[in-house]
Amino acid sequence: MLKANPKLNLLAAGGGEFDDDEMKWIKSLCLEKQIVQKSFKENELGYFYQNAEVFVFPSLYEGFGIPVLEAMASGCPIILTKHGSFPEIAGEAGIYLNSNSEENLRHKIQMLLEDKELRAEFVKKGFEQVKKYNWKDAAEKCLKVYQEAISLKSR
Repeated sequence: MLKANPKLNLLAAGGGEFDDDEMKWIKSLCLEKQIVQKSFKENELGYFYQNAEVFVFPSLYEGFGIPVLEAMASGCPIILTKHGSFPEIAGEAGIYLNSNSEENLRHKIQMLLEDKELRAEFVKKGFEQVKKYNWKDAAEKCLKVYQEAISLKSR
């Protein structure tokens, strides 16, 4: 997909610099100019989400998945696994991949890149889904759990 479209880039977020073996593999594919590893500062994330064609989160487990909400809130369609909390967080706004299939991931990415209407549909679904989450409510629920834990410890 990257070789077919030299204007397309893969931005690998977090996880540290690529190691020697990863760099060798990327160079063997002649994709070193299109695959970039980047660590982000918090204030940069919105820009990258807003300018991305798609956000792919192939994680097999996440406790909550804040990046999923950030991507949806920024108007970026998401492709993710059905593991952990993802189905609850993304709901119908997520395009779910078979985590054991490279071909399935390739197909899902290609769908979003080629079908502008489908892309717009999932951006809209993401905006609707993210409305279900309110930071004030989340903070209040978290505070309540902490207060209950402190109360139990005091007994």
